[in-house]
Amino acid sequence: MKNLVWVFFVIFSFSSNLFPGDINREGTAGNSALAFPSGYGIRNLNGLGNSGLINSTSNLGFLNPASISFLQNLSIGLTYQVNTPTYYPEPFEEISLPRVYNFIPQSFGAVYHYQDFSFGLSLSQEFNSGLNFGEIPKTTLQYPEGTGTTFTPILEHTINKYSLSVAYRFNDILSDNNNLSIGLRYNFNQLHSYEKILTVFVNEFNYASGFVLGLVYSLNENQNKIGIHLKSGCSFHISNVENNNLDIDTIGNAYAIQAQMPEWIEKTPYELCFEGLFQLDDDLQVSAFLSNIFWGEIDRTILTNQFDISSSLIYNFNKVFSGSAGILISNCSVEEYYDNEFNAFYLMAGLKINIESFSIDFSLADSHLISGELRKQFITKLGLGIQL
Repeated sequence: MKNLVWVFFVIFSFSSNLFPGDINREGTAGNSALAFPSGYGIRNLNGLGNSGLINSTSNLGFLNPASISFLQNLSIGLTYQVNTPTYYPEPFEEISLPRVYNFIPQSFGAVYHYQDFSFGLSLSQEFNSGLNFGEIPKTTLQYPEGTGTTFTPILEHTINKYSLSVAYRFNDILSDNNNLSIGLRYNFNQLHSYEKILTVFVNEFNYASGFVLGLVYSLNENQNKIGIHLKSGCSFHISNVENNNLDIDTIGNAYAIQAQMPEWIEKTPYELCFEGLFQLDDDLQVSAFLSNIFWGEIDRTILTNQFDISSSLIYNFNKVFSGSAGILISNCSVEEYYDNEFNAFYLMAGLKINIESFSIDFSLADSHLISGELRKQFITKLGLGIQL
């Protein structure tokens, strides 16, 4: 039988809407439901690794916006992603963080070039995670071992992102065949929070804007590239959640409590990313990606800053098949709790197939080898694209 004390401790700690505390996230729940790196996944993951400098139109919403200058003209694509849930460490090991709404594509993108300008439209899932407690026995003072009935708490949070990107390419910068691309992306973010615990019910949509500014410098007819981009954080101002009564008589010996739901703010962090793509020989390339996610700059978050580094080898077998293999190391910890449970080490592999105007991306990533419990997951991603 699950221990209700532990279960409700986790619910009170990580429910963003049912028990939010005050506007500064102080009170019943000071921790953000968005502060789970596993919910963000490996956003650039594709058949050619984890770099935004060699990627596909389907991942447009996650890339350096300047890199759209190097994507195929009049191209569209989409991806679907499935991953296994992560689990809490002891004593919460029965509680998992699954991906939800798997029928929705992970990302969609479209690119159009006009002279030296490039334009992109994209839809993508910035964040996707739930908390799964399973069925919990209802107990009372009269039946401390359970009444024979159960209830299932539901906590699900997603951020869907709708984006417009524009980039301009300056040709022959510093020397012939060297180009500089500058890009800007506007993100309109929709936070959907669905939470239900007994009679307490929340189904809320909130919105916030963000921006990404990027540069990409390419050398030797795009054989080598370096890039940098800065992504702003965003703040969701939440104020329209209705109060509900939670009848504790069904699970304990109290009468009722009222969920306190004042205004409060959910935030996502700034990100600074550096990228490189280098040609080793005619058929072999290596990519590198470094990012710093500034969790520590968000007031009262439980996470310290997250530093990620990844690299992939990319080999072109012929004009149809290309493959990749790489690693991603993610260093992220929680102040005073869980030690290294948010650290991760991913092994990545991918395959890209080009058949005339069509492309298929298939990629895998697994972090079970030496990662913390809250980052152990297996990710599969399928991308489809077409050039019109």
